[in-house]
Amino acid sequence: AWLEAYETHKLAATSVGPRASQVATWGKFLNLWHGEVMPSVPVEPADIAHVGCIMKSRGYRSFANYISAIKQDHVRAGYPWTHQHELEAKQGVRSVSRGQGPPRQSAPLVVDDFVSLRIGSCAVVAGGPVNPVGTIFIGAAFLLREIELSYARLSHLRFNRSKLRVSLDLPVSNTDPTAVGCTRVWGCTCQDFVIANDCVYHAALA
Repeated sequence: AWLEAYETHKLAATSVGPRASQVATWGKFLNLWHGEVMPSVPVEPADIAHVGCIMKSRGYRSFANYISAIKQDHVRAGYPWTHQHELEAKQGVRSVSRGQGPPRQSAPLVVDDFVSLRIGSCAVVAGGPVNPVGTIFIGAAFLLREIELSYARLSHLRFNRSKLRVSLDLPVSNTDPTAVGCTRVWGCTCQDFVIANDCVYHAALA
């Protein structure tokens, strides 16, 4: 049990998923280069170049993170990380990141345009939220990221019907969207008390 706890805590819980994804992506691109399934470990210096050139062509900005993830698997399997590996990794990161410029910014979400959509109250996709326009409006009002809104549940909403207020339990961690620990409140912002998506209270009520 002690050894299990020791091994488990080597990596933060929030980093396990991204690291596994990076290793899987490395393997997928290596297979793409060779046109057949190839073992990801041991890593050859040429593998770094092959995966790097695919990532460069696709605009990846964090090649160093992928190298770090696959290097851990390589060393843990008992293979040496040589000067040739280190040189190719260092020059590869420089090549992949050269000329990329600043990160691309997402276009702003124009809430008025979204609220004006007439798509009904049914879920747009299987398993999606009911009242999709109202759901996105609530997310915008509470300044939620997409992943935070996707983890929001009806149990996180509470209503004060006498004061026409709605409170939403929100996450307190940027790395764990399920770590609910604070509450924010919106009151009714419309004049006539009808269910509408341009009022946070009534959108939540719907």
